[in-house]
Amino acid sequence: MANKKISEMTAATSLTGVELIPIVQAGVNKSVTPIILLGSFLTTKVVLTHNATANITIGVKATDGVIVLDYYAVRGALYQTGRITVLNRVATAEVFHVWNGDDTGIDNVGTPITADFSGLNIRLNIVVDDISVNDVTFSYNYTTVKL
Repeated sequence: MANKKISEMTAATSLTGVELIPIVQAGVNKSVTPIILLGSFLTTKVVLTHNATANITIGVKATDGVIVLDYYAVRGALYQTGRITVLNRVATAEVFHVWNGDDTGIDNVGTPITADFSGLNIRLNIVVDDISVNDVTFSYNYTTVKL
């Protein structure tokens, strides 16, 4: 396998986020996981305090029809990636609960996300529990389809 070209390798069918991808950085061979790679491309980053609820404005109720948000969340050694789709006036958002990795020996530490349509804006309400004292770094990009 050491002498096999990358183009000769079998294509992966799905990723867990912890696979190692070879890269060259400043002339030095290194590796990166898909999770870290994805997080570096998401442009908006916020730190969500543990044992609190964060509200992130992602749209305007009068003009935004569909919002698709890709996210990458990290809490200590735990991480989660995914996509949230918010349909205006129909409160649908994927909820993530299961984290990958291990932090303080507890797996399945999660953060529910709901869409909030009260007022003029569309917001995500993100509840960060206090199972771990670690805050959550939430990185995201979103695309909006206008009404």
